[in-house]
Amino acid sequence: MDQLVLLAALLLFLGCGFFVRKSKRFVTFRDYALSKHGQGWFFIAAGISMTFVGGAATLNMAGLGYQYSWWSLVDPSAVFLGTLAAIIFLRRYRDGAGITISDLLAGADLRLALLTGSVSLVVYVMLVGAQFVALSKLLSPFFPNIDGSLLTALLSAAVFSYVLTNGLSSVTQTDALQYCFVTGLLVPPIVYVALTAAPTHEPPIPFATMPADLFLLLGFSILFVPMSQDVTIRAKAARTYGHAAVGFLLGGLSYFVIVAGCIYAGFSLARDGSVLTDPEKALPLFFSTHYPRAGVLAIVAVFAAIASTLDGWAFSAIVSCANDILKRVPPFATRGDRARVLCASVLVYSTSLALALYFNKILALILTGLLIYVAVLLPLAAGNALRLTTRTLFGTSLTTIVLIVAVESSGIQLTGKAIAYPSLHLILVLASYFAQRRKTHADLRRKLD
Repeated sequence: MDQLVLLAALLLFLGCGFFVRKSKRFVTFRDYALSKHGQGWFFIAAGISMTFVGGAATLNMAGLGYQYSWWSLVDPSAVFLGTLAAIIFLRRYRDGAGITISDLLAGADLRLALLTGSVSLVVYVMLVGAQFVALSKLLSPFFPNIDGSLLTALLSAAVFSYVLTNGLSSVTQTDALQYCFVTGLLVPPIVYVALTAAPTHEPPIPFATMPADLFLLLGFSILFVPMSQDVTIRAKAARTYGHAAVGFLLGGLSYFVIVAGCIYAGFSLARDGSVLTDPEKALPLFFSTHYPRAGVLAIVAVFAAIASTLDGWAFSAIVSCANDILKRVPPFATRGDRARVLCASVLVYSTSLALALYFNKILALILTGLLIYVAVLLPLAAGNALRLTTRTLFGTSLTTIVLIVAVESSGIQLTGKAIAYPSLHLILVLASYFAQRRKTHADLRRKLD
């Protein structure tokens, strides 16, 4: 019976993704990335909250709640504050001529555009891979006779197919469906347990203090969200500035409530003495414990979260690959928009699946992607604000990437990576700024003499 419910949810989800009115289907790449018609506040709110919620976040944050108690609230708090920060920059997002974060930071400079596009692509591929892992961990217990890797590959291929076909129009529709599933099937049962569950007599599982690196990485969402490509695209796709602002605010609040509920689910299991070998399976255990007959409905909500976030991050990765890289390199530069989107889809799907099968860890992929994004793109944005030349920005970014790769590949156990890597790049940016300023003053003095 549970398998039938999950299959019905899958068919509903795929049908929602594939069914897009002819007037909304894309002709140009801009149609694909932004959709043909402006979006209202509800779809913006659903898109923002569901992109960041995801199955990886729900499963992972429940696991962190099981391990670290309420320390885990740093993540939803940071994301909510990040959406508030994004509202401040709404006009800049909407007024920019480009589509992606690379367009915003690199402009017309080819080398810098390729570098920032590559960084964005790597990060989004890791986030897509994390959703692949989450999908496997959630559904494998319900389909024990099917290999988990094969199940993940088939389901994710189906999701990629409608993203390829209809772009943001499909992603927006599945976001709205996911939002209804999560707010209707996931949050209310958790709230009910929190209000009515009686304490057990089992000894509680002791909570650990969250490591400083993990705390900082989760807190970096306050910086990641305003720089996220998905935020940039949603801001441009909104019908008006007002719709965008209201959508961002409600999206951030929705994320906070949903993830706080998942953290409580893991927290309550540890408080009640439930022993888990894999904390990332805390959420399914919570529902099978408290709702043994109807728990599959919550699993459907988590599945919807995974599938919708998978299509959201896949969409961002495809847009980044097609717009920031393939459009700028031969032979793809002379191909049509549809051909570039198809090639980008194949590259993103195959690379993400390979990463998921190799690492098979949700948190590792998410945090690694977040660290790369913060360490490279945020200091680069600071350098952009300081009006450094694109040549200088390319040099500082490339130097940072080379040093990070050298340290990570050498096996050196560096403590404080969450601070060390971004600080290194920021120091390079500031040093370049003062050097550029000194050179400008020297040139001006020479002209006056």
